[in-house]
Parts: sequence; C-alpha cells; structure tokens
Amino acid sequence: NPPHLNVHQSACHQTKARKHGQNVIDEALKDNDIGCFVDGSQKEAGISSFALHWMNVNLPHIIRRMEGQWVTAHSAEVRATERAVQLCAALPHLKNKRVTIFSDSLAAVKATLNPRRGTSRGVFELLQCLPNVHLKWTPAHVGLKHNELADSLAKSANDDSTVFHACPDVEDWKTTLKRNTWLIWKDLWNSSKDNSFSPRFA
Repeated sequence: NPPHLNVHQSACHQTKARKHGQNVIDEALKDNDIGCFVDGSQKEAGISSFALHWMNVNLPHIIRRMEGQWVTAHSAEVRATERAVQLCAALPHLKNKRVTIFSDSLAAVKATLNPRRGTSRGVFELLQCLPNVHLKWTPAHVGLKHNELADSLAKSANDDSTVFHACPDVEDWKTTLKRNTWLIWKDLWNSSKDNSFSPRFA
C-alpha cells in the first residue's frame, strides 16, 4: 500500500479503538460508579513500576516501584490489577460500591482471572466474593484520557517511590527465562562472523 494509505488506515484503526474504549468506560461508569485505571511500565532491566488512578472517589493515586531480575512491564501490569482488587476488598470507601478496574493489558486481565496462576490465585478467589468489582480491558495508547494518565503516573515513578515487594511466580520466571535466552542468542548472533549461528538444544 502507498504510505499515505497506511497512515490513513492506522488513523482509522486508532479512532475506532478510541471510540470502543470510551464506550466501554462510559457504559461501566454511567451511574457515576467508581473507576480504577491501572497501568505498568518498565524503566530498565530489573526495574518496573505501576500506578492506580481512581475516578469518582476521593482516593489518592498510587505509584509503586518494583525491583528484581524477574520484573517486567507485564509483571507490573499484573501486580497493578491485583493490587486494585485487594484495595476494593480492604478500603471502607469501596465496600459495597460498584467498582470497575480498567487495564489496557489484556494479558494482565487474563492472568488475574486465572485461578491456576500462583500469585493471582488469592486475588481470583477474592473476586468471587466481590460481585460489585469488575475487570475491563481498554485499548492502549489511543488517547483515552484516564488510561493515558495512569500510564504517565506509572512512568513517573523514581528512586523515591515506595517499593512494592512482590514474590515472583512460575509465569514471571518463564518470562524472564525467555527474555534472557533471546538476549543470549542475540549476542551470539551478532558476534558470529557470518550471522549464521543457530541454537542447538541437547
């Protein structure tokens, strides 16, 4: 396709995604219900952060920093979603209130709803006791105001931000292993004279 056509198609896709996302948000919060927008970000290897941005309730933003070899953007997204569910159960402001947690990571939503995932098992069971709490996916980086604010908050974490201590589970280590294996392969590929290196497994 000509370049101008690709740009037009991309813009149309983004417009449709933004409209869909806004419809999801408006439908969930139509009765002035509470919304919690969560997002995660990786700053560098071994350092990530996440944020919770509340809507229609007087609660402060939450920004947390995560550290560890296993930490990735995905693990930060998952911990943000899990933390939002835990707060919905613990905070008096949210008891018996309808709350929708919005994440732009479909993988994080699926992980939180997976009863077989180690760190999420307790959160999954907690959700079964919270019929007023719902998880919704919204598209990322399409101009949704509160999504973008949560993203900015997650990226604003610095050395002074409170560290969130979390234990890695099997999925976190799997992700780390895949990433490290790819980095090793990339280094071997770049260092081979004719770029002909291919991994061999015994």
